[in-house]
Amino acid sequence: MIRRPPRSTPLYSSAASDVYKRQAEYVWHKDPEDRECEIIEGDGWQFQYDGALPWALTPGMIFEILGKDHYHRLIKGKNNLKISYLKMI
Repeated sequence: MIRRPPRSTPLYSSAASDVYKRQAEYVWHKDPEDRECEIIEGDGWQFQYDGALPWALTPGMIFEILGKDHYHRLIKGKNNLKISYLKMI
């Protein structure tokens, strides 16, 4: 029997695929461009660059995400995170 890897975008939604989608949101990644980010709301969320300690995201905070050449991730907080992004030129 040939075993195939799971599809990245399933054709249907199930509890297992929903868990996979949620986990994929918080993996280490690089963004295609640098961005400025403003935290609108969210409690307990953290941001972390590779090789650095995570730091807390608080409403009203504005910071730059150096995503183009730097791996980073979000660490889930207690509720939903609402962010405003601006593309940096």
